[in-house]
Amino acid sequence: MLVSVILPTHNRRVSLVRALEALAKQTLPKSDYEVIVVVDSCTDNSAKIAIYLTSNFPNFQVIEVSVRSPAKGRNAGARLAKGRYLAFTDDDCEPDPNWLINLLAAFEKEPEAVAIGGRTVTIAKERTPLTHQIEHAGGTDCLPSCNIICCRKAFEKIGGFSEQFSFPRNEDTDLCWHLEVLGPLAYAPAALVIHPPRSETFKAKVRWVRYLESEFILAERNPRLYAERRRSPWYFIYWRVLVKSHLRAVKAAFGDLLKRHRPDHCLIRFALIAVHSGYLLYLLPRFRVAATAAIRGSR
Repeated sequence: MLVSVILPTHNRRVSLVRALEALAKQTLPKSDYEVIVVVDSCTDNSAKIAIYLTSNFPNFQVIEVSVRSPAKGRNAGARLAKGRYLAFTDDDCEPDPNWLINLLAAFEKEPEAVAIGGRTVTIAKERTPLTHQIEHAGGTDCLPSCNIICCRKAFEKIGGFSEQFSFPRNEDTDLCWHLEVLGPLAYAPAALVIHPPRSETFKAKVRWVRYLESEFILAERNPRLYAERRRSPWYFIYWRVLVKSHLRAVKAAFGDLLKRHRPDHCLIRFALIAVHSGYLLYLLPRFRVAATAAIRGSR
């Protein structure tokens, strides 16, 4: 087996269907790749749907776990993998038919690389203040886990994704920073993954700031790199996120009002700014506890 694709999923049966269809259409010969679908603590019949959709594809397998963690789910899939390379994508993504072929071609051009990330794009016209989407168009500081392939030996040598990250944030950055110790990372723009905007509730968009707690784990696991690239968790959370990103949000809000003529989107953005700001101040004691716990855990 040349490549094992690991696809974790949690209660996203609609987008999961599109992801599975995209992986089934890969132009790489079926005998050269397998897909391991990791159904994590799902309550929406995702497992039954995945089993039904992949029943005619012998290179697909579905496993069920109850770990409630993207990092643990990906590691569970990787332990069953047979491929020389491990590729990762997400259940709300749609890899291009040539995704795997282009990732493998990149290894031929970059034989020293231990991991390669592709280009991730979204659908701009479908974006709103209440959608989640990812875009990655260059750079190797963090290769998003929705579009990355690793040499299996390197992945196993660093122990895979750190399971200290219980939140869906920074586990991919941590992986890349540890892989960099073993060899170079590379970027392959031809390896395309589409990440369509995913609708979220206002409450879900507010609560994502809790995941910033993972900054303390990332800093303690990678003190030198974190200091070079993000300075400190406190600086990152309360300056780059609370202040700078909200200033960009203000600019986008006025763009909604004056250019796109969407006053509803403008109001939502300002509401998110206000609630995020208050919530980050409310979370300050919790972040202090997380910082102390991370320091203790690193000893």
